[in-house]
Amino acid sequence: MPAIDIDKLPGTRTFKLATGAAADAAHIVYGTGANLAWIEVSALRGHRADLATRFSLARSANDVFELIDNQLDLMHETRRRLANDRARRREAVERMRKNLTCVSQRLQRPPFGSEYA
Repeated sequence: MPAIDIDKLPGTRTFKLATGAAADAAHIVYGTGANLAWIEVSALRGHRADLATRFSLARSANDVFELIDNQLDLMHETRRRLANDRARRREAVERMRKNLTCVSQRLQRPPFGSEYA
């Protein structure tokens, strides 16, 4: 019995293109998930450091007015840090969307599916 060359079977090229695109999509999604996890770890470290600073200043305040003044001074830095964290998340998700769009467009172009057209 002669050996069957799998690469010459009908649909093989389409199958290879589809599985390659699926693998690329999986790498994009898992890579973005890992990136988002590190962004969250960084954000939590920032929250912890912010709390430590706030408690330290609260303990060292001589009166209520100094306490309030110190806490209000920290609000600008906290707001900036939260906005930065949001921007990093948004950027990671937007990069994933663009990369997945490229994979999707690759699947929509010939020669994908052209063996059966």
